[in-house]
Amino acid sequence: MIGRISSALMVFLISSAFVAANAADANSGDPGWRRTVSHYNVSFDEQGRSTIVFDFEIQAVDDKGAEAISQQAFRYNSNADELSFSDLATLKADGRLIAVDERAIRDQPVSADSSSSYSSEERRRTVAYSHVAAGDRIRGRLIYKSKRADFAGEFADDGGAFTERRDRADAGMALASGLKRLPE
Repeated sequence: MIGRISSALMVFLISSAFVAANAADANSGDPGWRRTVSHYNVSFDEQGRSTIVFDFEIQAVDDKGAEAISQQAFRYNSNADELSFSDLATLKADGRLIAVDERAIRDQPVSADSSSSYSSEERRRTVAYSHVAAGDRIRGRLIYKSKRADFAGEFADDGGAFTERRDRADAGMALASGLKRLPE
């Protein structure tokens, strides 16, 4: 039960990375940017630990949008998850690609309040994209890997029973597709 709740919380935290973006989309005013790619892929290993991969791309329509998207912040819980990035870059309107320098990524606690029990767990990684102008796009891939099993025991090795069931299902589908359809 706790694992399922933590999975839902994780998906919520990932999607909250662009909450401000969604709010701007719903706003009657033009935010100055458009999301062109937003793709999630969630998988589980045999121990029930999740890996969430989030690919995104955002285009700056005007100077206001370029300023808004040039810095992105992503939250995570360092005790529960590992957060890594790949393919972080600014795609210039003329086709050039400017990769994000590792020094442009800051990792810091969400809260500066040291009395908070969660101050060391809740973290924010901020990525600064360089040379973003109107017409440019930023892109990236975030990978959240859980350190604990979200669904312990649910993905354990079943001694090949799953493979056998899948093979039987594949054979049944092949057999059904090979049968002639009788006229009605």
